[in-house]
Amino acid sequence: MLSLQSGTSGLKQIVKSRTVLVLAHVFFITLYIHCAQRHTFSDDSEQRTADEGVYLAYSRNLLARNGIHTDGGSGPLYPLIISAVQPYEAPLEPGQVYSLSPNETEWSGEDLKFLTRARFLSIYLSVVLLYMIYTVFRLTLPHAMANLLTLVIAFGCFVLKAGQVNADLTFATLMFLSWFGMCSLLHSRKYRHFALVGLCTGLAFLTRPAIMPLIILLAVFFTVRKVVELVSDGEEDLLLNLEDDQVFLPAIRKYLIPLLVFLSVIAALISPYLRACKAVHGRYFTNTTALIAPCDLPPETTDPKVTADEKGLPGAEVRNGWKGLALGIPVWLRSFFGSGYYRTGKYIILLAVFLIVAARLNKRWSRETAREHRLLLAFSACFFLAYFLADSLCCGMTANGGPAISLILPVIFALGYALSRTPAISCLPEGQTAKMGLPGLLYLLTGSLLLFDILEVLFQGIRGA
Repeated sequence: MLSLQSGTSGLKQIVKSRTVLVLAHVFFITLYIHCAQRHTFSDDSEQRTADEGVYLAYSRNLLARNGIHTDGGSGPLYPLIISAVQPYEAPLEPGQVYSLSPNETEWSGEDLKFLTRARFLSIYLSVVLLYMIYTVFRLTLPHAMANLLTLVIAFGCFVLKAGQVNADLTFATLMFLSWFGMCSLLHSRKYRHFALVGLCTGLAFLTRPAIMPLIILLAVFFTVRKVVELVSDGEEDLLLNLEDDQVFLPAIRKYLIPLLVFLSVIAALISPYLRACKAVHGRYFTNTTALIAPCDLPPETTDPKVTADEKGLPGAEVRNGWKGLALGIPVWLRSFFGSGYYRTGKYIILLAVFLIVAARLNKRWSRETAREHRLLLAFSACFFLAYFLADSLCCGMTANGGPAISLILPVIFALGYALSRTPAISCLPEGQTAKMGLPGLLYLLTGSLLLFDILEVLFQGIRGA
């Protein structure tokens, strides 16, 4: 009888905890949607950006099968998603290419209706993307940290972009999932893992081709790792017996076929889009800068024969190459860590400080961990450096450029993951209870900053938007 009562009481606790979890999810989703709609449909909601006009026109042209995006900087995935809410009744004439400019004094009623619908759809799409991020966080981080960091991303970054009609959030999420999956591929040999990550990476490419540097990085590091494994396993003779099929072919199947599976899935996804670009523009990539720039490129940077005025962006100054990079790095640093467009800088600094403190509390563990995962650390370091430079190039391309959000998700996750694995934050052995106050302090400071940001968004509006 006692065991039955204890079992019933445990079941009630489980139901109660799940009810509280569901209510918390409903509360924060409602709060997030309310803040995003308030920011999107404020007094200046009639202002339209160049991105919104381009994406709306691209969506209509895509649905009518009248063309591919003219600058090659964005793929068809996001325009295909927002095409679900198109209000247009009259089809385009054969060969007609639809266009919209933010500087046009009047849009048609259908254009404005499409803009409003697309903004609502983008807000709800951002909720889906947040849950994809939350799933990864929940599987790899302590539950408290996963919940807290997801809220940081939601109210420190996503809420500012949720109602804008562009592919920033979609690309940032897919690139984060691709990078996360690629980190696991460095230690995996299962074909289904390579196929799944290839699927995610292919979708990221169809959002923006700027995922290309990450694909190249994985191919290089995966090959290096396999060569290192051959040497460390005493099988370096395989590298010298390339003409012996009985020795060499099994090694190929063991080490390179998984990579070929990954690349084949990507190629299968993106080949129809590339063939269409080749048919329309005469080449597969109409703008090579778009292969590294994780942002929507200014239209005048994509075709030097077309002036900024003709593209509806008068006064925009194009700064390509080293000049754009030199001018963009200070802009990126100010916006990323300062009080710029995104509010995640202070959280990144806080997590970094706690990681340094936690690492210094156990220097031996830090050295052993860095040595054990040196290939993964090198891969991530090259990823962060490559996209820092690409992001900075985006900032320097125009006088009013701002940073993309491609690095925010990986940086926050990497810091949170490293913190969760340090002995000062994770479960400690006996005799080290004095360090147990560090997690509580981290959650208290992060939660306080988050509460302040949520209240500011809710009651004071969003500054600098």
